[in-house]
Amino acid sequence: MRSETMILKDHLRYAGSEEFLLTAWGLYQFWKGRIELAGKALRLNATAVKLRRESRFVIPPWEIVGLLTVYLEAYDNLTDSRLKPKHLDVQGWDTIAGLINAYRDITNCQSMDGIEKDTKSLFEMMPRIMLQQFTWQTGYDAPRFIIRGTFINYCPEARAVFKSRYGLDAETFFTISTALTAHFNRVPHFTNLNMFSSIGISEANVKKYLSIVSITVKNASKAAKADGAATRRGLDFRVSRVFDYPIFKIGNDIRFAYTCPFPELLIYRATYFIYFDIMGATDRSYGRPLRKMAFEAKSAMDKRFELYCVELARRSIPAPISCRGDFTYGQVGFQRHTTDLLLHTGNRVSIAAECKSKKMNISVRLSPRPVRDNPEQLDDLAKGVVQIWRFFGDLKKGVVIEDGTPWAAANDFVGALITLEEWADHNQVFTEECFRRANEINDSAQGSDDFVEEADKTPVCIISATEYENMLREIRPECLPVYLAGFAKYQREFDAKGFSPLHLKKENPEGKHPLAEKLHEFLPVVPALHQHGLFLGRGT
Repeated sequence: MRSETMILKDHLRYAGSEEFLLTAWGLYQFWKGRIELAGKALRLNATAVKLRRESRFVIPPWEIVGLLTVYLEAYDNLTDSRLKPKHLDVQGWDTIAGLINAYRDITNCQSMDGIEKDTKSLFEMMPRIMLQQFTWQTGYDAPRFIIRGTFINYCPEARAVFKSRYGLDAETFFTISTALTAHFNRVPHFTNLNMFSSIGISEANVKKYLSIVSITVKNASKAAKADGAATRRGLDFRVSRVFDYPIFKIGNDIRFAYTCPFPELLIYRATYFIYFDIMGATDRSYGRPLRKMAFEAKSAMDKRFELYCVELARRSIPAPISCRGDFTYGQVGFQRHTTDLLLHTGNRVSIAAECKSKKMNISVRLSPRPVRDNPEQLDDLAKGVVQIWRFFGDLKKGVVIEDGTPWAAANDFVGALITLEEWADHNQVFTEECFRRANEINDSAQGSDDFVEEADKTPVCIISATEYENMLREIRPECLPVYLAGFAKYQREFDAKGFSPLHLKKENPEGKHPLAEKLHEFLPVVPALHQHGLFLGRGT
């Protein structure tokens, strides 16, 4: 296996950075079905085009990302004249197809590195195998992905931290990302830093933007090698320079100054990754005022996720079913909060949900045993499960009263834990450990009012934000409790055969995101993007 890895690296080492990065851009356009654009960077022979059109050979984007990551790890000094492209002509389609297949063989084997050969370990490793795939499959092109990321992460507190950390308005950052996405979906590179002056963005701000999201190929290589040495994982699972820095500067040739092989990564960087810009400012290397601002922004972003889940349900579910956020109940001095989200008909609650926006840190994602090596990461979700159990118990006792009106649990009551961790809802070991930890937390409260009896441990489904959005779009509103109960059973018993929601689905799911019309309320730059035709990759 070691020799095969070196063969792959040797092939990539001798391909020039300009040639290889532009080829990656062409392969991505090929994957998107833009054959004519792909032909600008690749010499596509008739067989390649035929295979693409018949969908018999498709290079998915995460494999191109993987190839680039390997390339950056293998890359050597560009100024060394001895390094000629003698091993690989990256413009030859048959060579690329063969290289992809070699890459698949190698990474499939390395996916098993450090994993014990038992069933639990195989299930536990799924987040590691699926890390790159999941981020693409959740949809860079989907408006809902952009809407969710901006709704949650562009609150005023987060925008203030971003400006303090980088000296660039978050709105300007978002605008440039969107405009460059549109540009790189048609052209593989750009050189004019004044190209957005028509929409009021100065060359100085474009330079600031590039300093945040771009890096030279040589430095990317050093960083990738350092990450590899630190994590000691297989090729697929090192921190990818392509994800961290989606725009690359190619050498010193002004004709090909900057390129972005995967344009939608800029949208990803400007929505999902804003979270990490804010959380990065909590590091002790930053001054106390900025750290304080960042922690306040994190709390505000948590609230924004709860609001997002509530607003999405309100706009997706018609009467007589209602949706609301939390409220307090109980006597003064002994008050409790309901769960973050309640779906009810009258005063009878059918779904009680907790919304958890905390993201797992990178050590969890890179670990060969992400659950057992990082048990502290489960506590946030486990506490949410216990809170749902306690709330269900209080509903049964009749102590949940608001303005003189007692609330009760409907016969089909079910709990839901909505999380931003995209792989959480389909990983048996992860969900199993969450409930094991929830039981430990509950047992530690034995003898107090917080202890939950076994009869009150209502079924709880752990569901990602993506699955939550899918559910509201596809499942008939009156069937939502049945859907979540079936999903909960699937997670606890891993009974895939017994969970088929086809009979619960709507005949004609709505296509438009329910919050699409609210974008301008929390991101003022959106109307300007519409005006200039830059939103969601439409032409300039």
